[in-house]
Amino acid sequence: MRFVFMVLMLFMPASLWAACAGQDVREQRNESQKTEIMQRLVGIPFSEGNCWTATRGDRKVHIVGTIHMDHPVLDTIALRLAR
Repeated sequence: MRFVFMVLMLFMPASLWAACAGQDVREQRNESQKTEIMQRLVGIPFSEGNCWTATRGDRKVHIVGTIHMDHPVLDTIALRLAR
């Protein structure tokens, strides 16, 4: 029984890999829908989020999210992301 458990634990991480092949639904929105969404975001703290890209060789990973802290080093990062 212990062997079966070990084998299952060995292969479980492979089943957790994201196999995303979806499409970006933002492109399906018409202008009035986009405007409504943008109006709803006004005044919401951290509504824009961040997009980080890490590369190694020909491999690239995108990390999208927000940071909920204040640190001087983030000012430089925010300026770079604003572009």
